[in-house]
Amino acid sequence: MTAPIEHAGTQAKREWDYSHSRGLPSWFLRTIGATRRIKCVWIDEYSEGDWNTAPCRGKPIRIWRYEAKGLMRADERSELDHSAIASRTPMISFCADAAAERMIYQEWHGVRAEHGSILVQKGNGQWATEKCAWIS
Repeated sequence: MTAPIEHAGTQAKREWDYSHSRGLPSWFLRTIGATRRIKCVWIDEYSEGDWNTAPCRGKPIRIWRYEAKGLMRADERSELDHSAIASRTPMISFCADAAAERMIYQEWHGVRAEHGSILVQKGNGQWATEKCAWIS
Protein backbone atom coordinates (compact mmCIF):
# COMPACT_ATOMS: atom_id res chain seq x y z
CA MET A 1 0.00 0.00 0.00
CA THR A 2 1.13 3.50 -0.81
CA ALA A 3 0.24 6.17 1.71
CA PRO A 4 -1.62 9.19 0.35
CA ILE A 5 1.32 11.50 1.22
CA GLU A 6 3.65 9.26 -0.79
CA HIS A 7 1.39 9.63 -3.81
CA ALA A 8 1.17 13.40 -3.34
CA GLY A 9 4.96 13.60 -2.87
CA THR A 10 5.53 11.64 -6.08
CA GLN A 11 3.25 14.01 -7.97
CA ALA A 12 5.03 17.04 -6.44
CA LYS A 13 8.41 15.61 -7.53
CA ARG A 14 7.06 15.11 -11.05
CA GLU A 15 5.86 18.73 -11.10
CA TRP A 16 9.22 19.98 -9.77
CA ASP A 17 11.28 17.90 -12.22
CA TYR A 18 9.19 19.05 -15.17
CA SER A 19 9.58 22.75 -14.35
CA HIS A 20 13.33 22.36 -13.76
CA SER A 21 14.05 20.19 -16.79
CA ARG A 22 17.15 20.93 -18.82
CA GLY A 23 17.72 20.98 -22.51
CA LEU A 24 17.22 23.32 -25.42
CA PRO A 25 13.39 23.09 -25.65
CA SER A 26 12.98 23.84 -21.93
CA TRP A 27 15.48 26.70 -22.06
CA PHE A 28 13.73 28.18 -25.10
CA LEU A 29 10.25 27.98 -23.53
CA ARG A 30 11.48 29.66 -20.34
CA THR A 31 13.34 32.33 -22.36
CA ILE A 32 10.23 33.37 -24.28
CA GLY A 33 8.15 33.26 -21.09
CA ALA A 34 5.97 30.31 -22.06
CA THR A 35 6.93 28.43 -18.88
CA ARG A 36 8.47 29.34 -15.55
CA ARG A 37 10.40 27.39 -12.96
CA ILE A 38 8.42 26.78 -9.81
CA LYS A 39 9.77 27.78 -6.40
CA CYS A 40 8.17 24.88 -4.53
CA VAL A 41 5.11 22.64 -4.50
CA TRP A 42 2.95 22.91 -1.40
CA ILE A 43 1.09 19.84 -0.12
CA ASP A 44 -1.77 20.24 2.37
CA GLU A 45 -3.40 17.30 4.15
CA TYR A 46 -6.94 17.78 5.43
CA SER A 47 -8.92 15.64 7.84
CA GLU A 48 -12.22 15.88 5.99
CA GLY A 49 -13.75 16.61 2.63
CA ASP A 50 -16.92 16.33 0.57
CA TRP A 51 -16.87 12.89 -1.08
CA ASN A 52 -19.52 13.93 -3.61
CA THR A 53 -17.97 17.11 -5.02
CA ALA A 54 -14.35 16.46 -3.94
CA PRO A 55 -13.18 19.61 -2.18
CA CYS A 56 -11.19 19.22 1.03
CA ARG A 57 -12.68 21.11 3.99
CA GLY A 58 -11.42 23.00 6.98
CA LYS A 59 -7.84 23.86 7.78
CA PRO A 60 -4.87 21.69 6.85
CA ILE A 61 -3.79 19.26 9.57
CA ARG A 62 -0.32 18.81 8.04
CA ILE A 63 1.66 20.85 5.50
CA TRP A 64 4.62 19.75 3.39
CA ARG A 65 6.84 21.56 0.92
CA TYR A 66 8.61 19.95 -2.06
CA GLU A 67 11.65 21.72 -3.48
CA ALA A 68 15.22 20.94 -4.57
CA LYS A 69 15.98 19.31 -1.18
CA GLY A 70 12.99 17.00 -1.52
CA LEU A 71 9.83 16.63 0.56
CA MET A 72 9.86 18.19 4.02
CA ARG A 73 7.33 19.14 6.68
CA ALA A 74 6.45 22.81 7.11
CA ASP A 75 4.83 24.64 10.01
CA GLU A 76 2.82 26.90 7.74
CA ARG A 77 2.33 27.66 4.08
CA SER A 78 3.48 30.98 2.69
CA GLU A 79 1.39 33.03 0.29
CA LEU A 80 0.69 31.34 -3.04
CA ASP A 81 1.79 32.99 -6.28
CA HIS A 82 -1.25 34.37 -8.15
CA SER A 83 0.74 36.51 -10.61
CA ALA A 84 -0.01 34.40 -13.70
CA ILE A 85 -2.15 31.53 -14.93
CA ALA A 86 0.74 29.14 -14.13
CA SER A 87 1.73 29.67 -10.50
CA ARG A 88 5.31 29.40 -9.26
CA THR A 89 3.91 27.83 -6.09
CA PRO A 90 1.47 25.09 -7.15
CA MET A 91 -0.41 23.24 -4.43
CA ILE A 92 -1.64 19.69 -3.92
CA SER A 93 -4.37 19.05 -1.36
CA PHE A 94 -5.72 15.72 -0.19
CA CYS A 95 -7.73 14.00 2.50
CA ALA A 96 -7.97 10.24 2.94
CA ASP A 97 -10.70 8.02 4.32
CA ALA A 98 -10.12 6.19 7.61
CA ALA A 99 -8.59 3.14 5.89
CA ALA A 100 -6.44 5.30 3.55
CA GLU A 101 -7.84 3.37 0.58
CA ARG A 102 -9.62 6.35 -0.98
CA MET A 103 -8.67 10.00 -1.08
CA ILE A 104 -9.90 13.31 -2.34
CA TYR A 105 -7.04 14.69 -4.42
CA GLN A 106 -6.78 18.26 -5.74
CA GLU A 107 -4.09 20.05 -7.74
CA TRP A 108 -3.96 23.83 -8.04
CA HIS A 109 -1.58 25.14 -10.71
CA GLY A 110 -2.62 28.77 -10.68
CA VAL A 111 -5.46 31.05 -11.57
CA ARG A 112 -8.15 29.01 -13.34
CA ALA A 113 -5.96 25.93 -13.58
CA GLU A 114 -7.02 23.26 -11.09
CA HIS A 115 -8.78 19.93 -10.79
CA GLY A 116 -10.18 17.61 -8.16
CA SER A 117 -10.71 13.86 -8.17
CA ILE A 118 -11.52 10.98 -5.91
CA LEU A 119 -8.80 8.36 -6.10
CA VAL A 120 -8.94 4.74 -5.00
CA GLN A 121 -5.96 2.53 -4.22
CA LYS A 122 -5.73 -0.59 -6.35
CA GLY A 123 -4.41 -3.95 -5.13
CA ASN A 124 -0.97 -3.22 -6.59
CA GLY A 125 -0.60 -0.07 -4.47
CA GLN A 126 -1.21 2.34 -7.35
CA TRP A 127 -3.78 5.13 -7.09
CA ALA A 128 -6.41 5.32 -9.83
CA THR A 129 -9.16 7.81 -10.57
CA GLU A 130 -12.52 6.68 -9.25
CA LYS A 131 -14.29 9.91 -10.13
CA CYS A 132 -13.14 13.12 -11.82
CA ALA A 133 -15.10 15.65 -9.80
CA TRP A 134 -14.23 19.01 -11.37
CA ILE A 135 -11.81 20.83 -13.62
CA SER A 136 -11.39 24.56 -14.06
